[in-house]
Amino acid sequence: MPYKSKAERERENWRTIPEAIVAICAADRCDESTARKLLRKALANADLGPLRWQPEKGDITLQKPRASRFAIANHGPPNGQIWITAKIRWSTGRVRDDWDTGKWLVLLIHRLRIDRYWAPPNTPSAGPASGNVIPINTRKRGPLPEVGNRIRDAMRTDIREDRLSIQALGEMTEEAMAARYHGSRDTCRKARNTILSESEFTPK
Repeated sequence: MPYKSKAERERENWRTIPEAIVAICAADRCDESTARKLLRKALANADLGPLRWQPEKGDITLQKPRASRFAIANHGPPNGQIWITAKIRWSTGRVRDDWDTGKWLVLLIHRLRIDRYWAPPNTPSAGPASGNVIPINTRKRGPLPEVGNRIRDAMRTDIREDRLSIQALGEMTEEAMAARYHGSRDTCRKARNTILSESEFTPK
């Protein structure tokens, strides 16, 4: 097995935007356009942080004695609603850093944050040779049970707190539900069917 430095092993835990899009498409079985909307929404809701920039050649570094030798001097990417209008080059994964440097930088998202919402289907567990990469257990294709539970709970809360009517939920498109509840269209559809069949939300 080829030697990998600690930095290279750590980098394997992070995903670029194009890699995240591939993961979303595979998990939700959606097209690239839908995956981009879901990723932007998750970034805007601060569900995928902490984020980082991929180091670039010429980055200014600061020497740190008695610790790691060098540290990147520029600030990290922001979290929150600012991602709704952030300028993204989807094919390369570069984002214009309008908050600090003004450069086009490669955004990195930790893979466990992506897997939290879009777990990879049929992914083999990482073996001992995987270094510092955290293993992900295999699972059958389909949504994780906790994702469905989370979406059903969110739908119940929206109705109970009058943020959404039962009729509006019933008429909502699958794409709108996927964007609102951060899940696949199939999972959202099944969650809605469950909610609308519950006695609390059926006409008396």
